[in-house]
Amino acid sequence: MSLLNQNRSYTVQDFLFIAAGLLGVLGFFMTYDSQDPRGMIHIALDESSAESRAEDLAGSLGFNTSNYRTQVNFGTNSRLLDSLQTNMGRQKAIKIFQQDSSANLYPYFWEVHFNQKSSVRDERQITIGSDRENVETGPTEFIIRYASSGEWVELLNGSDLIPEQQVNREALERVFTSDSLRQLLETLPDSLWHEKLSFNLDRNYNDTTTAPSGRGSSPGISPFTRSEVLRLGEYYIAQSGWELQKFDVANIRMETVGSTVVARIRYTSAQPIHGQVINLRASLTPTGNLLGLSASYNPRSDNDSRTPPLWELVQVAGFFLFGIGTIIIFYFRIRARVIDTKSALVLSILAGFTVPAIIFMNQINETNIFEEGGNWVDLVGLSLSMGITGAVASVSLFVLSAVGDSVTRQYWPGKLDCYDYLRQGMFFNKPVGEAFVRSGVLAFLLAGFWAVLLWFFPDFYFEIEEPILSYEVIWPPVYLLLDNLWYTLFAAFSIFLVVGSQTYAQTGKRWLAGFFMILAVVVAEPLPYTGGPPVTQAVLHLVFGLALTGIYLYWDFLTLLITYFLFNCLLVASSGWMMEGSPDFYVFLFYLVFLFLATGGGVFSILKGEEGRALPDFVPEYVEELAQEERIKQELQIARDVQQSFLPVGTPAIDMLDLAAICKPAYETGGDYYDFIQLDDHRLGVAIGDVSGKGIQAAFYMTFTKGILHTLCRETESPAEVLKKANKLFYDNARRGTFISLIYGIVDTRQKTFSFARAGHNPILHYAAEKKTINLLQPSGLGLGLTISDSFDNNIQEATLELSAGDLLVLYTDGVVESLNTAHQFYGTGRLQKLLGNSAKKQAPEILSDLVTDVDTFSGKARQHDDMTVMVIKLNNKS
Repeated sequence: MSLLNQNRSYTVQDFLFIAAGLLGVLGFFMTYDSQDPRGMIHIALDESSAESRAEDLAGSLGFNTSNYRTQVNFGTNSRLLDSLQTNMGRQKAIKIFQQDSSANLYPYFWEVHFNQKSSVRDERQITIGSDRENVETGPTEFIIRYASSGEWVELLNGSDLIPEQQVNREALERVFTSDSLRQLLETLPDSLWHEKLSFNLDRNYNDTTTAPSGRGSSPGISPFTRSEVLRLGEYYIAQSGWELQKFDVANIRMETVGSTVVARIRYTSAQPIHGQVINLRASLTPTGNLLGLSASYNPRSDNDSRTPPLWELVQVAGFFLFGIGTIIIFYFRIRARVIDTKSALVLSILAGFTVPAIIFMNQINETNIFEEGGNWVDLVGLSLSMGITGAVASVSLFVLSAVGDSVTRQYWPGKLDCYDYLRQGMFFNKPVGEAFVRSGVLAFLLAGFWAVLLWFFPDFYFEIEEPILSYEVIWPPVYLLLDNLWYTLFAAFSIFLVVGSQTYAQTGKRWLAGFFMILAVVVAEPLPYTGGPPVTQAVLHLVFGLALTGIYLYWDFLTLLITYFLFNCLLVASSGWMMEGSPDFYVFLFYLVFLFLATGGGVFSILKGEEGRALPDFVPEYVEELAQEERIKQELQIARDVQQSFLPVGTPAIDMLDLAAICKPAYETGGDYYDFIQLDDHRLGVAIGDVSGKGIQAAFYMTFTKGILHTLCRETESPAEVLKKANKLFYDNARRGTFISLIYGIVDTRQKTFSFARAGHNPILHYAAEKKTINLLQPSGLGLGLTISDSFDNNIQEATLELSAGDLLVLYTDGVVESLNTAHQFYGTGRLQKLLGNSAKKQAPEILSDLVTDVDTFSGKARQHDDMTVMVIKLNNKS
């Protein structure tokens, strides 16, 4: 198929199609940085610089950094970012931040975590106040944040962890203006400053009055004045990235931490900055230490930011119904054996390795297991997370791929043609090559289309959690491919092969299948980034779903899969080119190389590969197995028909004899045999036998035995001699271990006798009408084929029975008396005799019918496990 149609020849439309793709990606690279909030980012530090600066700052604040291990992240203030995009508009916000770093607004930041080493944590004692009280500090962690542009902006110390250096003389020198206090500061040791300086819980620090100039009976022994508290706060804020002149003091309050009083100063921006009211909170000790500096911004409106509960309920319900429906379809299809488990298992194994690898690359930096003081419990937790998530992902993709492939192959097989070539390992051929080239062009078109969509929806805001891939994971290029591969496979199989194909299977309407695929895209929101407002996001996904569904309907599943994968990778890797000096730049280059190799391989396949019509069709194993089973069923049916043709079609008309017989094989063919052989007008040969084993082999030997009997019964009139000769022939031709139990006898209506011989078969039941008794006729004899020695001839015994009017002979195989019910009980000879006693006055067909009905009633729902054959012979007074 060519890029645009199913024809081999390439037309002007194909080249216009490629040109449109190039224009699309050109427009994407020219405009997308003004549409994606990651375009705001100005990176002035790298990871090591941020860590080094944070350690220096922590040391200047009095923390002994040798007691801590650090962990560096690059994060996003999601509330601020969403609020800026919502209040200003996404495009305007990006433009402002690209032109100016907008001091005092920091949507992106470096975050350096200081985690106390376990050995230090066990021994550490915090001394505060004159009584040197041991204080519980809570979580031994604090965080320093730097803006992406390089300014220090926050010290997050939620547990008020006290620095090891408890007196900051430089800060106190800036606070106190009195010469006497400065002189005292120079002479007093650190251990005494807890007694000299304090914050007073009772003092009103929020008024504008100042404290009296006198400081009590001794110089310096007095609580801080309001102005001194503020100067201490100004000292630290001046070192940070905040511009103090843009803030007013909102309030000052005191809190007790351990045995000392801590001052909390709250500053509020005098004027909103780009619509944001900023609150700063500084926590200070009377010894001049900064315990914390945090910032918060006016919260965005709940109506603008939160997904409506009703829509969340719709999504949860949709995912739940989809999961239940997929499991039900999987159950019925695997029962029907129309699941290609081999192909599904390959994808399942792929998911089982890919998802744990993604988790490992994403979380290994957070464990610090390879550093001094690392916690090996983190490694156990990471291993469990990888194992459990990998197992769930493996099972999920197995079910999705199995159901999607099965349904699509049955109702929409053309969508899997190129996908099947890849599954067979046939990479270099024209159809696959065209799919790769076509997908690259379509990915470019989608990228340009996405950028245009964002232009028309300026109110849409992105929720960016991990703006720079290199700072979040190890081996970012590998992570980029694996994460998007898993995401793409899961979404594509779910939406297009399961939802789309199942809808098409139920309705037969392409447009209705397309509608449900688009609806699934809107509900699932299968894009790398989410955002809001919810209505705008739904519209964007609706348009995007139209594009993806159009690709699937017009081309095939492989084209959709590759296009969607390349597009997702392009969006994620965009951080590599949108920001100058981005650490993701090499990730973006890696993606371009990957894209070049994929499309280059496609071009090579188009030029050198085989035509589609020269390639073999893909036939799943289950199709071949079902076809083979169908052939076997047909052959067994033929064998059954042939075997049935060897059994008597009806009963011969002999004066004074009433005859009936039935043979019910347990399987398609069986080894039971019965026959009526009319020797003359008053003599009838009867035979019944049971070949060892079941199935085709037993049916073959049954047929062979029939031929032997029909030949021998006309050579001799003695039933015993017939069986002797039959034994020799059967032994010479049958496989060792195969034998047949057989009764052969002759009913003579003129002499009213029944002469017979028994070769190891079940006894004959004889109902004597005059005495109304049932006798077991069981002369000695061995089965045919067991031995060819004299032991067979010496053991075979011929018997002759005198018959009277109304006498009844019943010949049967062991499948009758050994019939089992659901309680695993045998039907038994006793029950058979009782039934014959009750039905003896009836005609032979009625007796046979009663017997069959009774056996079926006894067996109930139990499965027939052996062939059942019965012959009923009754002597009447009249013909």
